[in-house]
Amino acid sequence: MNIVIASPPPFYSPQKKLNKMNAALRFLVAVFLLYSADAQNCSSTGAVRLVWGAGSWEGNLQICLNDIWGWVCHNSFSSADAMVACRQLGYSTGGAVARSSSYYGWGNGTVWIDYVGCTGSETTINNCPYSTSLTSSCTGTTIAGVVCQSGGACNNHDVRLISVSASYRSYGRVEFCYNNQWGTVCDDGWDTTDARTVCRELGFDGTTGGYSCCANYGQGYVPIAIRNVGCTSSSSSLSSCTFTPGSSGCSHSEDAGAYCYGRVTGTCTNGQIKLWRPYNNTGPTNEGITLVCRSGEQGAVLTTMDHTMIVIMIQAAITALHITRHFLSVRILRQLIAVHIHANNCIDGAVRLVNGTTSNEGRAEYCYEGDWVPFCGMSSATASLICNQLGYNYTYGSVFDDERFGRSNKLSSFNHKHCGTGHLALSQCIEARKESSCYILNSRCTTEYSVRCYNPGLCTTDGQLRLANGTIQQEGRVEICLNGVWGGICETGWSSPDATVFCKGLGYNGPGPSVYYDSYFGETYGPIIWSYVGCSGFETSIQSCNKNVQPNFNCTQQNGAGVLCKDQCQNGDIQLIGGKYSNEGTVLVCYNNLWGLISDTAWSMGDARVVCNSLGHSDGIATPITGSYFGKPNLMVHFRHVSCFGQEMDITHCSKTVLSLNNGKLALSTDEVAGVDCIYDEPSECIKTPDWVSTPGTECIPNANVIRVQGSQEAGTGRLEYCYNGYWSPFCKLDPVAASVACRQMGFTSYTAASIIPTTDYGVVRNFSLFYNITCSGFESSMSQCTVHTSECTPWCPHTNIAIRCFNPGMCTNGETRLVNGIIENEGRIEICYNGVWGAVCDKGWDKTDAHVLCTQLGHSERGKSQCPILTLHLVLGIIPLFIPTLLVEDGKLTLLIVVDRFILNQIVPGIMLLESCADMIVMMVMLE
Repeated sequence: MNIVIASPPPFYSPQKKLNKMNAALRFLVAVFLLYSADAQNCSSTGAVRLVWGAGSWEGNLQICLNDIWGWVCHNSFSSADAMVACRQLGYSTGGAVARSSSYYGWGNGTVWIDYVGCTGSETTINNCPYSTSLTSSCTGTTIAGVVCQSGGACNNHDVRLISVSASYRSYGRVEFCYNNQWGTVCDDGWDTTDARTVCRELGFDGTTGGYSCCANYGQGYVPIAIRNVGCTSSSSSLSSCTFTPGSSGCSHSEDAGAYCYGRVTGTCTNGQIKLWRPYNNTGPTNEGITLVCRSGEQGAVLTTMDHTMIVIMIQAAITALHITRHFLSVRILRQLIAVHIHANNCIDGAVRLVNGTTSNEGRAEYCYEGDWVPFCGMSSATASLICNQLGYNYTYGSVFDDERFGRSNKLSSFNHKHCGTGHLALSQCIEARKESSCYILNSRCTTEYSVRCYNPGLCTTDGQLRLANGTIQQEGRVEICLNGVWGGICETGWSSPDATVFCKGLGYNGPGPSVYYDSYFGETYGPIIWSYVGCSGFETSIQSCNKNVQPNFNCTQQNGAGVLCKDQCQNGDIQLIGGKYSNEGTVLVCYNNLWGLISDTAWSMGDARVVCNSLGHSDGIATPITGSYFGKPNLMVHFRHVSCFGQEMDITHCSKTVLSLNNGKLALSTDEVAGVDCIYDEPSECIKTPDWVSTPGTECIPNANVIRVQGSQEAGTGRLEYCYNGYWSPFCKLDPVAASVACRQMGFTSYTAASIIPTTDYGVVRNFSLFYNITCSGFESSMSQCTVHTSECTPWCPHTNIAIRCFNPGMCTNGETRLVNGIIENEGRIEICYNGVWGAVCDKGWDKTDAHVLCTQLGHSERGKSQCPILTLHLVLGIIPLFIPTLLVEDGKLTLLIVVDRFILNQIVPGIMLLESCADMIVMMVMLE
């Protein structure tokens, strides 16, 4: 149940919440003080009584003056005053205790006397000095109270708690009326069952609470009545239990005690509000614990002092006091502040995700009592069922506890849904509220949890492994394909043996992989699917290791595991990659069990000679190749400034600068790398198909998922690879028709075109293709239906592993045009929206007329025709005499207007272009460098 203000009154606007809250509280206190009870008449001047205590021996102190019962103020009220009050009431003075601050409840009516000053020997309070003129500072909250711990009559078998030294009235020393005299209970044999029997007899909960011994609540001032109490769980009173009368073997240092808790029984109507008081409703009727009926049960509400609390308190006042006076009626109060127990903003049990960048993620909200409220806790099992209820087909969901999707700051008693692996729907889970056995807490979440859901299709082969987001290919976030979604592994329990087995699954068999924690390589987009992975290191696959699987653990994306795998190689081992033949390529060198690169800085023939000798090419020319000519794979740079004489055994014996792992990864982006050609020959556009291609490989399954894209986490974007005879091969050639079929196969069925990206921006799998070309008609649903062309001359493309980008409509409105990447708003690359996707315009046939139409459509009025068109030339300043040089800014570019005598034109060095003839002068525009 959510209690909210439907129509806040004018005096309680949100802008002045604090001030108006205080005003409302003052108003409420006034209601309580004015209308809780009427003053009562009395006839015996100077008589005193104790009210609102658990019995006649305790309570707030009243005195009869002027035929009206009135209060005694607590200023200067002491134990001597309490002794006199007890004596006047017929009790003994031993153990008399003074209370202050209206301990037994706020009062109303007249405060008769203040500053009582008894010595303790007086027979009545009226005989003590006191003030009647200084009571103006006293209110119903400053009443004196008294506890008389000894003497007085009682009814046989009555029981009471004396709580002088306890923090609560439901805690105290147990006293039992035996032979019409109060006495304590010896703690011999005293236990929890005995204490709960006392609680039950006093109207408290008989299933909770406990016992104390050893005069924990103070020693009594009455005789020891009984010992060796023996109650059962069915005992209804202390007198129904077995016990031994007398104090034999006991002293007051063994006085028994009990602590009890409140009990609320009976059914109720949702929204009903009442006040609960201890000791069977003992105390002022305008005070007590506020109980609100939710789901058929009464519970106390704790909250900050906001609209909700004020409404609850005033509604409690209305219910408890039954106000009917004309000037302060229930009807008027309810018109001022409207209470709605149940909102109607949503259907109970519904869930939604809000504030996400995509529809499958966001802050999780639950419809609770008609209003959307956040989750204050979230397990993996709960997230999975939320996603299932929202229509997502993947088994698991991801949980976020970092409030990345913002906070709602909603007040609510809803905490979370407690779901287990046996629950099949969110509705079956237990609805956990913010409550204890005695109250309901209406508050904000400390943390508001979020969820990301998934549908299959993000990966194709279950059990496939990959390293994601590493700088070099041997490192990254560990991920595994499960049910069509890439998922991560939790760092909990992640260790070197686990990393060893994972790396072996990727073909890295080197010793001692490094493990990383705290999502070192970034968060996985998919869920964390495994935790507590426990490999010995000898398993053949990570799937064979012990592990916890979702949703049997809780682990967020910030706690993903990572690894740096090691290669099975020895320091100084050399290999060449990227060449057309085995004797040429980019130089890879093994160092610290990692294949890496060599910077081409100062790369020389002596260095190349050592490399070629290491590979067995000791004859012929060893040619150093620089500039990453054969490609630069994603490997760290091991060495810089290599300097070999040519006779060294291997490259590690040469002078060089060795880079650390971090510096080597940085150098990958800044340095070009070295290559060699050990038997130099002219380059060609194709190579002979390697012999090993005729032997079926195990990298992939032909005719199953014959294509994939790599090198990007964006769906439908990346390096395109084709499964050829069990090997993944790049494309060196790709036409638009075949590219569109590839996109269709990957699920991009609503848009027919694809972008072909002829670069190595998405990495290089091989520097040659295993097939010559693939051609399609355009109607195929899979590239397995297209024709694969082979030849003895296989394409070689060290700088062009072709990538593609697929599209889905919805990016724009058909026919829209725009200019992109210009420096100013009226220039740029031309793009037009076609079938909901932005696309470029080929420059074939593009002329000024086309440009005029485009500019008009975009609202740019054209300039007057220039007599001298603007082109970009690079001129070596100083060779040609310049006349009347003028700096201009044209189309956002700094240019130099140069006027040259026509005669000088014949003296211009070859390559300078005549731009425009303007009478006897030549006008040129030159971009300054």
